[in-house]
Amino acid sequence: MKSIPNKVQTIVSVILTALIFVLSVIVVFAGNSSRNVKIMSGTEVTQVEGWFYIDDAGSEVPVSLPFTFDGENESCVIHKRITSAVKESYYICFYTHHQDMDFLINGNVVYSYKSAPRPGWLKSYRSLNHVVKIPSGTEGVISLSADSEFSERKGEFHPVVAGDRLSVFVYIVKEHFVKVILGSVLFFLGIFLLVSTLLFGFHNNLDVIMLHISITMFLVGLWQLEESRVLQLFFGNPGLHWMLEYPIQLLILMGTFFFIRSISAEKNQIYVHLLFVLDALVMAVQLILQIFSICDLSSSINATHVLLVISCAFGAFCVNRRIQFSNKKFTAVFNVSAVIFMVVFILVITNLLSQNIGDSLISLGVIIMFASLALIIFERAVERANDIKQTGLYKQLAFVDLATGVESHTAWYSYTERFKKNENNEEYCLVMFDMNNLKKMNDTYGHLQGDRMIEAFAGCIKSASGGSGHIFRVGGDEFLYVDKMIPEAVVLSMLDTYTRYLSETKINGVPISAAYGYVMFTPKSKTDFYEAQNRADSLMYKMKREMKAESSFL
Repeated sequence: MKSIPNKVQTIVSVILTALIFVLSVIVVFAGNSSRNVKIMSGTEVTQVEGWFYIDDAGSEVPVSLPFTFDGENESCVIHKRITSAVKESYYICFYTHHQDMDFLINGNVVYSYKSAPRPGWLKSYRSLNHVVKIPSGTEGVISLSADSEFSERKGEFHPVVAGDRLSVFVYIVKEHFVKVILGSVLFFLGIFLLVSTLLFGFHNNLDVIMLHISITMFLVGLWQLEESRVLQLFFGNPGLHWMLEYPIQLLILMGTFFFIRSISAEKNQIYVHLLFVLDALVMAVQLILQIFSICDLSSSINATHVLLVISCAFGAFCVNRRIQFSNKKFTAVFNVSAVIFMVVFILVITNLLSQNIGDSLISLGVIIMFASLALIIFERAVERANDIKQTGLYKQLAFVDLATGVESHTAWYSYTERFKKNENNEEYCLVMFDMNNLKKMNDTYGHLQGDRMIEAFAGCIKSASGGSGHIFRVGGDEFLYVDKMIPEAVVLSMLDTYTRYLSETKINGVPISAAYGYVMFTPKSKTDFYEAQNRADSLMYKMKREMKAESSFL
């Protein structure tokens, strides 16, 4: 597959996300005619018995909820008698699954829900809980009348709950307890991480990763709270609930992709591009299906779910390669939780595992996964904050090479001096870079152009590293890169990217030429850093001699 530039990915993602928000705004305004109730206190009453319908002969046929009429019935109405007058107002909660519903008292419509009254071409939001007030003094017959464009959903009635407002709330929380807990944890944890990231600003790639994971956690939490039906007890705009039920899954998909791209050491590899193409296609198809109501969404949404599992698997792969936990136990916990989530999710969507059991296990896996990611990001943030605190703002200027923006030779000395112990045997990588023919550039074009070349050279190293690790200028045209807990495969990928950037950079039409050498090592003391520097320096000069010999031969 041909490489898709990051700019193209970003543009396509912005367009799809904008379409989702535009569509959501339309349905939110379209659904503002429906209202719901707020919460008070009371006793729970479940209304599953005592319902009946009238057959063709005019006889009453008793039914118990849940109940579904067969496809031949034209009239899909069930009734229930209230034998004594209601002394106090109470509330009845019923669920509509891809169908319109009217609620009647003694034949009079007191509540009517239409899937999309306006605009008429949009018929997407159809699965909602409804809470309707029954006034005090009511007696007689209450009725529910259902109608659906899909024959398999026609005349489908779910269990009804009646009682005061808190009773209905408590009942729904009990029925969807796992989703309420999962949604609450991820919702508030996502907000906390998002606010923390925005307050402290963006300094390197770690902050971008933090932003993506916090937004994804927030969206997943909001989705699960909507899935639990709790939110529908606080506000009643059906368009808004539709947005939180279906399009938000597409936003989660896009957020997951950007999180994966931010932590991936293979941003320009085929796997990332293939994942992006799949994400974009599924989002586009789902938008078409949801706008024009081509089929039952509960059938088509599985494509999004399958892609979420694929994204989770690829994300776990990238996390293990790129971010690596300081403690191997955390790595094991993260991987086990990811496997639990993916396996159970597949079993649930293929109906091989009970929904209730599956929801519990999925929730456990998701919470542990996100908690693990939040922990490693928090560890890195604390480590960075401690570095800043130790050096102090007044020292930072001395530690920065003003000409290139990287850290100075003094900063390299301070970095090694701060090293104390390596209790976890963390592996480090050290790369030495040295430009070729800088003196010739200075003599031919002047020192100003030489400085421009040095600055461009440093920019190539910074771009290739993606904000990870430390870059020091340790000589006139010598630079040193060091990072820890980074696999050798990632180092090689970074050096390939650096070489490509270097080949594309010219100053006054003159290409930049440079050599490098790298070593992997596990330091026990600060002297190990200088030994590694000498080894990398030797490899770098070996490469420089080879480049010179090749140039002379040509």
